[in-house]
Amino acid sequence: MKNYVVVPGSRMAGLFSYVLQAIHNLSIVDNTEDKLFIKYTNNMLYLEPAYGNNVWDYYLHQPFSFSRDDIINNPKEEVVFIEDDLALKLCHNPRPTLEMIEKARYITTKYIKVKVHIIDKVNMFIDDNFGKEKYFAMHKRGTDHGKDAPLLKIDDYIKRADKLFDQYDLGLICTDEHNTVNAFKKRYGNKIKSYNSIRCDNDKGIHYSVGLTSPYQMGEDVIIESILMSKSDLLIRTVSGVTMFSIIYGNPKFENIDLHIKY
Repeated sequence: MKNYVVVPGSRMAGLFSYVLQAIHNLSIVDNTEDKLFIKYTNNMLYLEPAYGNNVWDYYLHQPFSFSRDDIINNPKEEVVFIEDDLALKLCHNPRPTLEMIEKARYITTKYIKVKVHIIDKVNMFIDDNFGKEKYFAMHKRGTDHGKDAPLLKIDDYIKRADKLFDQYDLGLICTDEHNTVNAFKKRYGNKIKSYNSIRCDNDKGIHYSVGLTSPYQMGEDVIIESILMSKSDLLIRTVSGVTMFSIIYGNPKFENIDLHIKY
């Protein structure tokens, strides 16, 4: 048996880039005797010492437990495991194959356990805003998103939402932009809901501006929004690790549509 300590590598990325990396690493050791300890302590925009020195532990449980014997008698290797990985294929592919999604969903269900204080906030928001009503979710990533995929105009999202409100009484908008929330609230009023997340309206994105004033909260907000989207009845998304996690964390019957592809 080998014990691997998974580290994030040298890049500075969004939180779900690292979560998807961990899912890929877990797919490698699944059904083996090997174990992973996920140690996201360096090169992390979300690191806030008041909450501890491991960003993974802020929000998620470790996928494996370790006995004293595991620690003393088995070798430990520090790894990244990013070559040709499932994480990159999921993050940057607007239409991942069903096989890729099913593999990632299996690993996520087996190993990725969100901490109870996050789940409690998700459930409270749903109870307060949706109750038992069905709702659609829409993810508009703006600000720095143009580096990863073409930015769509706000009108593209509004046109789609107009049609969805013919089928749903309530909707959820998830975004890193204040202006998007304001536009949706102005058009749809109380029919559109939004979680009170850190947002901005500059091309640096929250990762390199306002989010750095509260790194822990920046991470908590995006995990909550991703899970809220996973619990919707329909997700309208663009290319993003945030919504990819919604897909693999959600109900297998959960429907999603990529706005870059299908209108």
